Amino acid sequence: MDETIRNVSVYAIKKGISMKRTSIGLLLAASGSLASNAAAQSANVSTSPDEVRAVVAEMLSDADSRTSLLADTSGHDGKFFLASGDGNFRLNVDGLLQFRYYANFRSDDNTVGDDDFETGFQNQNTKLRFSGNVVDDKWIYNIEMNFDHDGGGAVLEDAYVGYKLAPEWLVLFGQLKAPVLREWLVDDRHQLAVGRSITQQAFNHGRSQAVALAYTGADFMAIGVFSDGASSANTDFTSSAEADWSFSGRAGWKFAGEWSAFNDFTSFKGSKFAGMLGAAGHYQGSANSDNPGDTDAKVLLYTVDAQFEATAGTPSARSSDATPSFAPPEARRRSTTSASSCRAVSSSIRRTRSSRGTTWSFLMTIAARALIPSAR
Repeated sequence: MDETIRNVSVYAIKKGISMKRTSIGLLLAASGSLASNAAAQSANVSTSPDEVRAVVAEMLSDADSRTSLLADTSGHDGKFFLASGDGNFRLNVDGLLQFRYYANFRSDDNTVGDDDFETGFQNQNTKLRFSGNVVDDKWIYNIEMNFDHDGGGAVLEDAYVGYKLAPEWLVLFGQLKAPVLREWLVDDRHQLAVGRSITQQAFNHGRSQAVALAYTGADFMAIGVFSDGASSANTDFTSSAEADWSFSGRAGWKFAGEWSAFNDFTSFKGSKFAGMLGAAGHYQGSANSDNPGDTDAKVLLYTVDAQFEATAGTPSARSSDATPSFAPPEARRRSTTSASSCRAVSSSIRRTRSSRGTTWSFLMTIAARALIPSAR
Protein backbone atom coordinates (compact mmCIF):
# COMPACT_ATOMS: atom_id res chain seq x y z
CA MET A 1 0.00 0.00 0.00
CA ASP A 2 2.80 2.38 0.93
CA GLU A 3 4.64 1.53 -2.28
CA THR A 4 1.58 2.35 -4.35
CA ILE A 5 1.22 5.74 -2.66
CA ARG A 6 4.88 6.53 -3.29
CA ASN A 7 4.53 5.63 -7.00
CA VAL A 8 1.45 7.84 -7.36
CA SER A 9 3.23 10.75 -5.67
CA VAL A 10 6.28 10.44 -7.90
CA TYR A 11 4.03 10.29 -10.98
CA ALA A 12 2.17 13.43 -9.87
CA ILE A 13 5.38 15.34 -9.28
CA LYS A 14 6.77 14.32 -12.68
CA LYS A 15 3.46 15.25 -14.31
CA GLY A 16 3.56 18.70 -12.65
CA ILE A 17 7.09 19.30 -13.81
CA SER A 18 6.12 18.30 -17.31
CA MET A 19 3.17 20.75 -17.28
CA LYS A 20 5.38 23.58 -15.99
CA ARG A 21 7.92 22.91 -18.70
CA THR A 22 5.15 22.98 -21.30
CA SER A 23 3.84 26.35 -19.98
CA ILE A 24 7.33 27.83 -19.90
CA GLY A 25 7.90 26.64 -23.43
CA LEU A 26 4.73 28.32 -24.63
CA LEU A 27 5.68 31.60 -22.90
CA LEU A 28 9.12 31.56 -24.42
CA ALA A 29 7.65 30.89 -27.84
CA ALA A 30 5.22 33.79 -27.49
CA SER A 31 7.99 36.12 -26.27
CA GLY A 32 10.16 35.09 -29.18
CA SER A 33 7.34 35.86 -31.60
CA LEU A 34 6.77 39.33 -30.07
CA ALA A 35 10.48 40.07 -30.09
CA SER A 36 10.69 39.07 -33.75
CA ASN A 37 7.78 41.37 -34.65
CA ALA A 38 9.29 44.27 -32.67
CA ALA A 39 12.64 43.73 -34.31
CA ALA A 40 11.00 43.68 -37.71
CA GLN A 41 9.14 46.91 -37.01
CA SER A 42 12.20 48.64 -35.56
CA ALA A 43 14.15 47.61 -38.61
CA ASN A 44 11.66 49.51 -40.77
CA VAL A 45 11.74 52.66 -38.52
CA SER A 46 14.99 54.54 -38.02
CA THR A 47 15.38 57.01 -35.08
CA SER A 48 18.01 59.72 -35.39
CA PRO A 49 19.95 61.10 -32.38
CA ASP A 50 18.31 64.51 -32.91
CA GLU A 51 14.85 63.02 -32.53
CA VAL A 52 15.87 61.29 -29.31
CA ARG A 53 17.28 64.55 -27.91
CA ALA A 54 14.05 66.38 -28.87
CA VAL A 55 11.91 63.83 -27.00
CA VAL A 56 14.14 64.05 -23.92
CA ALA A 57 14.04 67.88 -23.97
CA GLU A 58 10.24 67.83 -24.22
CA MET A 59 9.99 65.49 -21.24
CA LEU A 60 12.31 67.66 -19.13
CA SER A 61 10.35 70.79 -20.03
CA ASP A 62 7.08 69.15 -19.01
CA ALA A 63 8.63 68.03 -15.70
CA ASP A 64 9.86 71.59 -14.99
CA SER A 65 6.42 73.07 -15.64
CA ARG A 66 4.75 70.56 -13.33
CA THR A 67 7.33 71.27 -10.62
CA SER A 68 6.82 75.06 -10.88
CA LEU A 69 3.09 74.64 -10.25
CA LEU A 70 3.91 73.05 -6.90
CA ALA A 71 6.28 75.82 -5.76
CA ASP A 72 5.22 78.61 -3.32
CA THR A 73 1.49 77.82 -3.58
CA SER A 74 0.94 77.75 0.18
CA GLY A 75 2.63 79.01 3.29
CA HIS A 76 2.85 82.13 5.45
CA ASP A 77 4.02 85.55 4.29
CA GLY A 78 2.35 87.58 7.02
CA LYS A 79 -0.87 85.63 6.39
CA PHE A 80 -1.57 81.95 5.83
CA PHE A 81 -2.39 81.50 2.16
CA LEU A 82 -3.21 79.10 -0.64
CA ALA A 83 -2.45 80.28 -4.17
CA SER A 84 -2.04 79.19 -7.75
CA GLY A 85 1.46 79.11 -9.20
CA ASP A 86 0.90 82.28 -11.24
CA GLY A 87 -0.69 84.14 -8.29
CA ASN A 88 -3.95 84.86 -10.13
CA PHE A 89 -5.92 82.97 -7.48
CA ARG A 90 -5.15 83.43 -3.80
CA LEU A 91 -6.90 82.73 -0.50
CA ASN A 92 -5.68 84.36 2.72
CA VAL A 93 -6.93 83.03 6.04
CA ASP A 94 -6.52 84.98 9.26
CA GLY A 95 -8.47 85.83 12.38
CA LEU A 96 -8.58 87.72 15.65
CA LEU A 97 -9.21 86.65 19.23
CA GLN A 98 -9.52 89.31 21.94
CA PHE A 99 -9.96 87.85 25.41
CA ARG A 100 -10.67 90.10 28.38
CA TYR A 101 -11.28 90.07 32.10
CA TYR A 102 -13.71 92.70 33.38
CA ALA A 103 -13.92 94.14 36.89
CA ASN A 104 -16.65 96.77 37.11
CA PHE A 105 -17.15 98.83 40.27
CA ARG A 106 -20.19 101.09 40.44
CA SER A 107 -22.40 102.70 43.05
CA ASP A 108 -25.14 100.52 44.49
CA ASP A 109 -28.55 101.30 43.00
CA ASN A 110 -31.35 99.16 44.33
CA THR A 111 -33.77 100.40 41.65
CA VAL A 112 -31.71 98.91 38.83
CA GLY A 113 -31.15 95.51 40.39
CA ASP A 114 -27.52 95.16 39.25
CA ASP A 115 -24.63 94.32 41.51
CA ASP A 116 -22.27 97.12 42.43
CA PHE A 117 -19.36 94.75 41.71
CA GLU A 118 -19.35 92.71 38.50
CA THR A 119 -16.45 90.59 37.23
CA GLY A 120 -15.90 87.94 34.60
CA PHE A 121 -14.17 86.86 31.39
CA GLN A 122 -15.29 87.66 27.87
CA ASN A 123 -14.27 86.91 24.30
CA GLN A 124 -14.76 90.44 23.05
CA ASN A 125 -13.90 89.59 19.45
CA THR A 126 -13.60 86.18 17.82
CA LYS A 127 -13.15 86.81 14.11
CA LEU A 128 -12.42 84.73 11.04
CA ARG A 129 -11.50 86.39 7.76
CA PHE A 130 -11.03 85.13 4.20
CA SER A 131 -9.50 87.48 1.64
CA GLY A 132 -7.45 87.39 -1.54
CA ASN A 133 -7.92 87.68 -5.30
CA VAL A 134 -9.50 85.72 -8.14
CA VAL A 135 -8.92 85.57 -11.90
CA ASP A 136 -6.02 88.02 -11.50
CA ASP A 137 -4.67 90.44 -8.88
CA LYS A 138 -7.17 93.12 -9.94
CA TRP A 139 -10.19 91.28 -8.53
CA ILE A 140 -10.06 91.23 -4.72
CA TYR A 141 -12.50 89.98 -2.10
CA ASN A 142 -12.91 90.08 1.67
CA ILE A 143 -15.31 88.11 3.89
CA GLU A 144 -15.20 88.51 7.66
CA MET A 145 -17.32 86.97 10.42
CA ASN A 146 -17.43 87.75 14.12
CA PHE A 147 -18.79 85.29 16.67
CA ASP A 148 -20.99 86.99 19.25
CA HIS A 149 -19.52 87.06 22.77
CA ASP A 150 -23.02 86.47 24.17
CA GLY A 151 -24.37 83.30 22.59
CA GLY A 152 -21.61 82.52 20.08
CA GLY A 153 -23.68 83.11 16.96
CA ALA A 154 -21.79 84.05 13.79
CA VAL A 155 -22.44 87.58 12.51
CA LEU A 156 -21.43 88.61 9.00
CA GLU A 157 -19.45 91.85 9.13
CA ASP A 158 -17.63 92.41 5.83
CA ALA A 159 -18.56 90.81 2.52
CA TYR A 160 -17.36 92.75 -0.51
CA VAL A 161 -15.62 92.38 -3.85
CA GLY A 162 -13.38 94.98 -5.43
CA TYR A 163 -11.84 95.68 -8.80
CA LYS A 164 -8.67 97.75 -9.32
CA LEU A 165 -9.44 100.03 -12.23
CA ALA A 166 -5.90 101.42 -12.05
CA PRO A 167 -3.12 101.46 -9.45
CA GLU A 168 -4.81 104.45 -7.76
CA TRP A 169 -8.48 103.59 -8.36
CA LEU A 170 -10.58 100.87 -6.74
CA VAL A 171 -14.31 100.13 -6.97
CA LEU A 172 -15.99 98.12 -4.19
CA PHE A 173 -19.43 96.57 -3.88
CA GLY A 174 -20.94 94.58 -1.04
CA GLN A 175 -21.21 95.07 2.72
CA LEU A 176 -18.50 97.32 4.13
CA LYS A 177 -17.76 100.09 6.62
CA ALA A 178 -19.17 103.55 6.18
CA PRO A 179 -16.02 105.69 5.73
CA VAL A 180 -17.00 108.46 8.15
CA LEU A 181 -15.12 108.37 11.47
CA ARG A 182 -11.37 107.89 11.20
CA GLU A 183 -11.19 105.75 14.33
CA TRP A 184 -13.79 103.34 12.91
CA LEU A 185 -11.67 102.66 9.83
CA VAL A 186 -8.76 101.34 11.91
CA ASP A 187 -9.07 97.60 12.54
CA ASP A 188 -9.87 96.22 16.00
CA ARG A 189 -6.46 94.58 16.19
CA HIS A 190 -4.72 97.95 15.73
CA GLN A 191 -6.58 100.08 18.25
CA LEU A 192 -4.70 102.25 20.74
CA ALA A 193 -6.38 100.90 23.90
CA VAL A 194 -8.81 98.10 24.72
CA GLY A 195 -11.57 99.77 22.70
CA ARG A 196 -12.63 102.85 20.79
CA SER A 197 -13.50 106.24 22.23
CA ILE A 198 -16.91 107.51 23.38
CA THR A 199 -17.04 109.76 20.32
CA GLN A 200 -16.79 106.68 18.13
CA GLN A 201 -19.60 104.96 20.01
CA ALA A 202 -21.86 108.00 19.77
CA PHE A 203 -21.32 108.93 16.10
CA ASN A 204 -20.35 105.65 14.45
CA HIS A 205 -22.43 104.76 11.38
CA GLY A 206 -21.42 101.11 11.29
CA ARG A 207 -21.58 99.02 8.16
CA SER A 208 -23.85 99.15 5.15
CA GLN A 209 -24.47 97.44 1.83
CA ALA A 210 -23.00 99.82 -0.69
CA VAL A 211 -21.08 100.65 -3.82
CA ALA A 212 -17.88 102.64 -3.32
CA LEU A 213 -15.24 104.31 -5.48
CA ALA A 214 -11.87 104.96 -3.85
CA TYR A 215 -8.77 106.86 -4.95
CA THR A 216 -5.37 106.70 -3.25
CA GLY A 217 -2.60 108.88 -4.65
CA ALA A 218 0.84 109.78 -3.40
CA ASP A 219 -0.44 112.33 -0.85
CA PHE A 220 -4.21 112.48 -1.30
CA MET A 221 -7.01 109.94 -0.85
CA ALA A 222 -10.77 110.07 -1.33
CA ILE A 223 -13.68 107.65 -1.22
CA GLY A 224 -17.34 108.10 -2.12
CA VAL A 225 -20.09 105.67 -1.11
CA PHE A 226 -23.71 105.17 -2.15
CA SER A 227 -25.38 102.90 0.42
CA ASP A 228 -28.52 101.76 2.26
CA GLY A 229 -27.81 104.13 5.14
CA ALA A 230 -26.12 104.08 8.53
CA SER A 231 -25.95 100.82 10.49
CA SER A 232 -27.92 98.82 7.94
CA ALA A 233 -25.73 95.74 7.73
CA ASN A 234 -27.34 92.35 7.04
CA THR A 235 -30.71 93.78 6.00
CA ASP A 236 -32.90 93.04 3.00
CA PHE A 237 -33.71 95.82 0.53
CA THR A 238 -37.30 95.84 1.83
CA SER A 239 -36.21 96.41 5.44
CA SER A 240 -37.60 99.46 7.24
CA ALA A 241 -34.17 99.90 8.85
CA GLU A 242 -32.71 101.04 5.53
CA ALA A 243 -32.74 104.59 4.20
CA ASP A 244 -34.23 105.44 0.82
CA TRP A 245 -30.86 106.86 -0.19
CA SER A 246 -27.54 107.59 1.49
CA PHE A 247 -24.24 109.19 0.48
CA SER A 248 -20.95 109.17 2.39
CA GLY A 249 -17.56 110.60 1.53
CA ARG A 250 -14.12 110.98 3.04
CA ALA A 251 -10.98 112.80 1.92
CA GLY A 252 -7.51 112.85 3.44
CA TRP A 253 -4.28 114.73 2.84
CA LYS A 254 -1.01 113.12 3.92
CA PHE A 255 1.64 115.79 4.40
CA ALA A 256 4.30 113.49 5.89
CA GLY A 257 5.16 109.79 6.10
CA GLU A 258 3.59 106.78 4.36
CA TRP A 259 -0.05 105.71 4.09
CA SER A 260 0.75 102.45 5.92
CA ALA A 261 1.57 104.49 9.06
CA PHE A 262 -2.14 105.20 9.50
CA ASN A 263 -3.25 101.56 9.55
CA ASP A 264 -2.85 101.67 13.34
CA PHE A 265 -2.45 104.03 16.27
CA THR A 266 0.98 102.80 17.33
CA SER A 267 4.26 104.48 16.51
CA PHE A 268 7.02 101.90 16.54
CA LYS A 269 10.54 102.80 17.53
CA GLY A 270 12.48 104.24 14.62
CA SER A 271 9.51 104.88 12.35
CA LYS A 272 9.27 108.11 10.38
CA PHE A 273 7.12 111.07 11.31
CA ALA A 274 3.68 110.81 9.67
CA GLY A 275 0.82 113.27 9.59
CA MET A 276 -2.60 113.36 7.95
CA LEU A 277 -5.61 115.70 7.95
CA GLY A 278 -9.02 114.31 7.07
CA ALA A 279 -12.67 115.26 6.66
CA ALA A 280 -15.81 113.22 6.06
CA GLY A 281 -19.54 113.65 5.67
CA HIS A 282 -22.69 111.54 5.57
CA TYR A 283 -26.20 112.45 4.40
CA GLN A 284 -29.20 110.14 4.14
CA GLY A 285 -32.96 110.20 3.82
CA SER A 286 -35.12 108.04 6.05
CA ALA A 287 -37.32 105.26 4.76
CA ASN A 288 -40.72 106.78 4.00
CA SER A 289 -43.66 105.35 5.89
CA ASP A 290 -47.42 105.73 5.56
CA ASN A 291 -47.79 105.60 9.33
CA PRO A 292 -48.84 109.09 10.55
CA GLY A 293 -47.11 108.43 13.85
CA ASP A 294 -43.67 108.11 12.21
CA THR A 295 -41.41 111.11 11.79
CA ASP A 296 -39.36 111.09 8.60
CA ALA A 297 -36.01 112.79 9.01
CA LYS A 298 -32.82 113.27 7.08
CA VAL A 299 -29.54 112.59 8.86
CA LEU A 300 -26.48 114.79 8.38
CA LEU A 301 -23.10 114.02 9.95
CA TYR A 302 -19.75 115.67 9.33
CA THR A 303 -16.36 115.30 10.94
CA VAL A 304 -12.78 116.55 10.71
CA ASP A 305 -9.75 114.83 12.18
CA ALA A 306 -5.98 115.00 12.45
CA GLN A 307 -3.57 112.13 13.07
CA PHE A 308 0.15 112.24 13.81
CA GLU A 309 2.76 109.61 14.61
CA ALA A 310 6.48 109.95 15.27
CA THR A 311 9.49 108.51 17.05
CA ALA A 312 13.11 109.51 17.48
CA GLY A 313 15.75 107.21 16.01
CA THR A 314 16.43 105.33 12.80
CA PRO A 315 13.39 104.82 10.51
CA SER A 316 12.14 101.29 10.23
CA ALA A 317 9.91 99.58 7.70
CA ARG A 318 6.19 99.35 8.32
CA SER A 319 3.80 96.80 6.95
CA SER A 320 0.79 97.72 4.83
CA ASP A 321 -2.45 95.88 4.15
CA ALA A 322 -3.34 95.05 0.54
CA THR A 323 -7.05 95.39 1.21
CA PRO A 324 -8.90 98.49 2.40
CA SER A 325 -9.12 98.81 6.18
CA PHE A 326 -12.87 98.17 6.41
CA ALA A 327 -13.33 95.88 9.45
CA PRO A 328 -14.37 96.08 13.24
CA PRO A 329 -17.62 94.95 14.95
CA GLU A 330 -21.04 96.42 14.50
CA ALA A 331 -21.89 99.32 16.80
CA ARG A 332 -25.26 99.51 18.49
CA ARG A 333 -27.95 100.92 16.29
CA ARG A 334 -29.45 104.21 17.50
CA SER A 335 -32.77 105.73 16.44
CA THR A 336 -34.55 108.97 17.27
CA THR A 337 -37.76 110.65 16.11
CA SER A 338 -37.10 114.28 16.93
CA ALA A 339 -34.81 116.91 15.48
CA SER A 340 -31.56 117.21 17.39
CA SER A 341 -27.89 117.94 16.99
CA CYS A 342 -24.77 117.16 18.97
CA ARG A 343 -21.03 117.64 18.80
CA ALA A 344 -18.07 115.96 20.37
CA VAL A 345 -14.30 116.25 20.45
CA SER A 346 -12.05 113.34 21.32
CA SER A 347 -8.32 112.91 21.36
CA SER A 348 -5.93 110.19 22.40
CA ILE A 349 -2.17 110.37 22.93
CA ARG A 350 0.28 107.56 23.48
CA ARG A 351 3.78 108.38 24.64
CA THR A 352 6.49 105.86 25.47
CA ARG A 353 10.10 106.49 26.42
CA SER A 354 12.81 104.08 25.37
CA SER A 355 16.57 103.94 24.98
CA ARG A 356 16.15 105.13 21.40
CA GLY A 357 13.93 108.11 22.18
CA THR A 358 10.26 108.95 22.58
CA THR A 359 7.40 107.45 20.56
CA TRP A 360 3.98 109.02 20.37
CA SER A 361 0.79 108.98 18.35
CA PHE A 362 -2.12 111.41 18.36
CA LEU A 363 -5.63 111.44 16.91
CA MET A 364 -8.16 114.24 17.34
CA THR A 365 -11.71 114.03 15.99
CA ILE A 366 -14.45 116.67 15.88
CA ALA A 367 -17.85 115.33 14.86
CA ALA A 368 -21.38 116.71 14.63
CA ARG A 369 -24.71 115.15 13.73
CA ALA A 370 -28.11 116.63 13.01
CA LEU A 371 -31.54 115.12 12.34
CA ILE A 372 -33.61 117.23 9.95
CA PRO A 373 -37.37 116.56 10.01
CA SER A 374 -38.93 116.07 6.59
CA ALA A 375 -42.35 117.30 5.54
CA ARG A 376 -44.78 114.54 4.56
